[in-house]
Amino acid sequence: MKEAINEMWGMIPMKARYSLFFMLGLLFLGTVWLTSCTGVAGFIKNLPQDSVDEEISEQVVEGYLGLPEGTLDFTPNSNEDEDE
Repeated sequence: MKEAINEMWGMIPMKARYSLFFMLGLLFLGTVWLTSCTGVAGFIKNLPQDSVDEEISEQVVEGYLGLPEGTLDFTPNSNEDEDE
């Protein structure tokens, strides 16, 4: 049985073998990519609206761009403007 499988594998041209492994590699990388994107999306979805990290990053970007403080909001649907 093993000899028959080796003989059949030997009949497949090298170019077809490389194509097969290339497609399997793409399938594996696509699966890893979709899994990681799903995990990141779930993590981002569960973050609080106005976290400390978001406020600090807003201040850093405003300082870098020279914008007045409070003009940039990374989560425009948050209730940040109700305090004013």
